[in-house]
Amino acid sequence: MKSKVLAIIVVAVGFAVGVVSGGEGEQQPMQILTTEIIKQTSLEISRILEGRQENDIQSLKQVVAQLATLRNFGDPEIDQWPLVRKAHAGVWIQTLETVNKLVDQDFDFDDVPKIGIAPTGPYPSGISPEAIKEPEIRRQYEEDIAKNEKKAQQYAFQYKVLKIQKSLSRDTENHLILAYSAPPEAFDELRNLLESHSIDKDMMVRIQKQAEGER
Repeated sequence: MKSKVLAIIVVAVGFAVGVVSGGEGEQQPMQILTTEIIKQTSLEISRILEGRQENDIQSLKQVVAQLATLRNFGDPEIDQWPLVRKAHAGVWIQTLETVNKLVDQDFDFDDVPKIGIAPTGPYPSGISPEAIKEPEIRRQYEEDIAKNEKKAQQYAFQYKVLKIQKSLSRDTENHLILAYSAPPEAFDELRNLLESHSIDKDMMVRIQKQAEGER
């Protein structure tokens, strides 16, 4: 029974089971996942997010990459599994919540930025502002260019962050279902984790139903 429980846990957290190569062909045990490792990963994710600039998609990719590093560790000790499961689930949910808040649900993807901005008067689109003699026309043209550039940056960011959100939502859902379908039963813990964060209601229902259904 103990080996069966361990096997379920290994599948649930998605860890590779086995060894990694050491020097000169030696085999070394894979480092196991602990709550301390998860805590350090969570702190690194927080550090990345704190330094994130507006419309910066690279930092979000770094966050997802940090989250993925937790898959590189071996399965935890059985007596530590409940604590590791909760901590690991918390990082997934917190990261998804952060990404969710960056997605503008009302963003209009049909309102695309302009390819080129044309100033008023007898000037062609894309002309350098310095080539415009009239101060008022030049000022308005520069403002229009800056506004369109900001719109383009926001458009690109929302497009990319939406892709990250969809992928992260799917991975988070799968992770939580597998983790909480494994013993020991902790459905109240799962529900509390989900309800304490801004997670899609339909997603919450799916996770809880499938986790309980996998018993």
